[in-house]
Amino acid sequence: METLPEVVRHPGFTAFGLGVRTSAEIEATADRARIGQLWRQFHARALPFHLRANGENGRIVGVRHDFENGGRGAFTVTAGVQMRRAYRRPDGLVEVRVSAGEYLRFTHPGQGALTLAHLWREVAEFFQQPSHPLAFRFERAYTAEFECYGRPDRSELYIAVKRKLGVAV
Repeated sequence: METLPEVVRHPGFTAFGLGVRTSAEIEATADRARIGQLWRQFHARALPFHLRANGENGRIVGVRHDFENGGRGAFTVTAGVQMRRAYRRPDGLVEVRVSAGEYLRFTHPGQGALTLAHLWREVAEFFQQPSHPLAFRFERAYTAEFECYGRPDRSELYIAVKRKLGVAV
């Protein structure tokens, strides 16, 4: 693992965008994968431009939410734009609310799909290492996990966590 995550208190946010229901099994097969197609549709419809047009709204986010079976089943992915102020949801878009709470923030230099794939591998490896002090104290909450786009120097991935019972923090 190249970088260690840090525990952060995230204020939460609302995002508008496009969503798709999928699973790790579906995404493992290129001809069935849905996430890449979701992002292509998101950009083809110029949603970042339309949703940020008034200058009050935020950056592009990719949110995983509505997990089934403790993260082992289906989940929803929303490609969206983080909203900084109250705004009426445009027709045809979904709304996702990410709750405030504790998250592990994973970062890696660079941008793009390869960098994010690297970060997702780091997340999987991290939670398979129960001896790491943070992995020992926290477990994935499976409420929301999100990627933030827009920083030219690095990519960020946030994983909602909960403290393990009986473990001093």
